[in-house]
Amino acid sequence: HKVVTHINHVGNDLFKLIPGETVDQALSRKISNNALLEFLDTSIKNDQKITDEKITIKENEILNVNMFPIKNKFGEVVRVLMIFERVNDDKK
Repeated sequence: HKVVTHINHVGNDLFKLIPGETVDQALSRKISNNALLEFLDTSIKNDQKITDEKITIKENEILNVNMFPIKNKFGEVVRVLMIFERVNDDKK
């Protein structure tokens, strides 16, 4: 269902969120970045790691995106760990 179970303070800062506002909410309710949501869909549907992809969250702010599907004991993807890193403008 793509519900956020945890987000740290850095994630809140990157996406300009109020601390705690996304927990227990569908990610798409608070973050509308199409590229990010498409990467998440791909990661879940294909049980696929997404590494070193770039998304733009503001006019001049680019994030490096890494996603890692996590499976339960039955081999079903039940979570995706998402790691974001700011990219300097000179590394576009």
